[in-house]
Amino acid sequence: MPRIALIIVSAVLLAGAPALFLIGQAWPAACVVTLEAGLVLAAIVFERRRYKAVLDAPPTGEGWAMTDERFIDPETEVETVVWFNARSGTRAYVRAG
Repeated sequence: MPRIALIIVSAVLLAGAPALFLIGQAWPAACVVTLEAGLVLAAIVFERRRYKAVLDAPPTGEGWAMTDERFIDPETEVETVVWFNARSGTRAYVRAG
């Protein structure tokens, strides 16, 4: 819910920034609002690409090996095992057990 609210607020500010340009003397404020709203919106939208989903089964294909690295996923509170592909440098996160 907070993610959606931030997207809506950022989009509204970004869409409303041109109105500040029309006022005439508010162009510095319009630049700041446009920059900040754009950065927040981009960060929220693209943060989903940074964090990978936790898989139910280990990845298939050549080069995958389970590592000793384990942690509790803060979102699902499930123990997670890290798998690593030495050929591509890719990591995969798999539910333990």
